Amino acid sequence: MELKDRNATGRSVSSLRPDYSNPARISIVGDDAWKYIEQGRPPGRMPPLSRIIEWCIARGIPTGAAFPIAKRIGERGAPADTAKLEVAEDTLQALMPELRRDVLKDTQSRLQNALRPR
Repeated sequence: MELKDRNATGRSVSSLRPDYSNPARISIVGDDAWKYIEQGRPPGRMPPLSRIIEWCIARGIPTGAAFPIAKRIGERGAPADTAKLEVAEDTLQALMPELRRDVLKDTQSRLQNALRPR
């Protein structure tokens, strides 16, 4: 499921999970970082320094480089990460059997409760 050189810490991909709060629709939710992975980050604000430090450690980059990297992202922004979106898609495909099982189980339970005599 990992795409070479695109899944440094695994934190974003491992944060993906199904959300069953709306019975008419299953949503996949994940870490706030997915907003920036999907849409990119516009210039104007630095990303959280702690996340850049984690990324540096995972990549074997000296942590002293974290602040200049975050500053540059804040100044110039960062493009969407389409390669990481492919990793997410692979992860979702791997989750599909589990999602189907969960939906079927939930649907059966709701149906049994609805048909139970009162």
